[in-house]
Amino acid sequence: MEMYKKKKRLQTLVALCLCEESETFHHWKVFSSGGEGVCIEFNRGALDDAASKVTGIQISPVNYVQIKDARKFPPELDQLPFTKRYPYNAEKEIRIIYESEKEKFPTFDLPIELSAIQRITLSPWLPVPLKNSVKKTLEQIDGCAGLRVYRSTLLENEQWKKVVQEL
Repeated sequence: MEMYKKKKRLQTLVALCLCEESETFHHWKVFSSGGEGVCIEFNRGALDDAASKVTGIQISPVNYVQIKDARKFPPELDQLPFTKRYPYNAEKEIRIIYESEKEKFPTFDLPIELSAIQRITLSPWLPVPLKNSVKKTLEQIDGCAGLRVYRSTLLENEQWKKVVQEL
């Protein structure tokens, strides 16, 4: 990202990094900190629609390349923001970037409708008694009363326990 910004002589380059994969233990351990983590699932079409309305925004899945392949076939300059080394491929990342040659911003707000949120999953390390109070707090935010809010069952899944008990 730094090299792309420098080579394009951009004043601003910011990114929103998302994941197109179902939740995994890897995601919770790498991207969240204990019980504080939250996964927000968006409708991809709604994200594409929001991105298409703003000049300077691009949205694309990340391409993961091995160094040996990058040496033989270096990515094009415009693909750099959407290219990462192969060891990161478990992220299944999609990036939304905003760039500007003229204006300098530390951040950029992409207007995304609340209706674009399909589901909020709370950390599997969030203590069970806190789940309901977090859900109630979220539902009190204007426009959020109908949000689907769950606590991840990644660490303790009753359906999985039932399956293995029946073996």
